[in-house]
Amino acid sequence: MISVEVNQTPVVVRKINGKNGPVELREQEIYIKNGHAYPTRFRITLGRDQAPFAAGHYNLGPRSIVAGEYGQPTIGRDIELIAATKAA
Repeated sequence: MISVEVNQTPVVVRKINGKNGPVELREQEIYIKNGHAYPTRFRITLGRDQAPFAAGHYNLGPRSIVAGEYGQPTIGRDIELIAATKAA
């Protein structure tokens, strides 16, 4: 399992110009524990009505992994976080 930590719940809203006009992206910071001395910081995009993830420890769910451009595994746009206590 890939361990993920959420330290805070604030959502950052970015406004960009899309093909069909302005678009709001709601992002939250997470940290993926990848075996290095320090976890790697990532920003994930939340759905329009999706509540932010509460601070805590999670595991990256299997639906988060998709086939990349050349068939290699990569983390997709839709992130599934499973509370670590539930995943055990």
